[in-house]
Amino acid sequence: MFSTTFRRGLIPCALLLCALIAPRASAGPADSVYSPIVHWREWELELQGGVQDWSHPATGERASKLALAYGLTPWWRTEFVAEYSQVPAAPARLEAFEWENVFQLTDHGRYWLDMGIFAELGHNRLQRSNDFQLGPMFQKEWGRSQVNLNLLAARQISRIRDPGARRPTEFKYVAQWKYRVSPELQPGVQVFGSLGNFGRLHSDKLRAGPALIGMASLGDGHKLTYDAAILTGLTRNTPNTTVRFRIEYEFY
Repeated sequence: MFSTTFRRGLIPCALLLCALIAPRASAGPADSVYSPIVHWREWELELQGGVQDWSHPATGERASKLALAYGLTPWWRTEFVAEYSQVPAAPARLEAFEWENVFQLTDHGRYWLDMGIFAELGHNRLQRSNDFQLGPMFQKEWGRSQVNLNLLAARQISRIRDPGARRPTEFKYVAQWKYRVSPELQPGVQVFGSLGNFGRLHSDKLRAGPALIGMASLGDGHKLTYDAAILTGLTRNTPNTTVRFRIEYEFY
């Protein structure tokens, strides 16, 4: 397991790397909120999906993700993802492969704030490009409430079709608040946004709306978790409406 000093040292190193690598496409309808908490030796089978502005050819999209994840150590969870997408008047296609990693930096509940690092390497088959995302994750619990915040820097690191094109860094954020009425029923709010590119930060894209989150125990360390949301676009560059969901089967 990481020593406390080593894990704390990952924070400035990761933030420095964000500044150096400083786009990948903005948040799609199948994107998620990430938690910094790692469950050692736990397997996860996940289905994510969503649709946005399907009647509008310019912004319409359907997307789904199939993922397999495993808690390799008490501080490292790795996940392999296949993403499918479809735009109006076109067939669904396998768009991308992604390798996601969550590194837990603090022991859950030991400090005022739980922290982690999210890192993702992706390959977009349609654009023939490779992408990278990196950034800190925060989680705070008090009473029946829990807040999550992801701050991510995303960059297209290579592109076969146009290798000389300018590739700026995009800064994205994801936030969630939920209230635990019961393990199975946790209403909340989700927010997905972008601050544009490094050197020209502004409120580029923003969508927010009500969410429903929950977990059902199946016994013997098996459980189902879910979340779903209806998001409204709050800026000109954001799809008007996005409906998204995630279902996950977890077991040891």
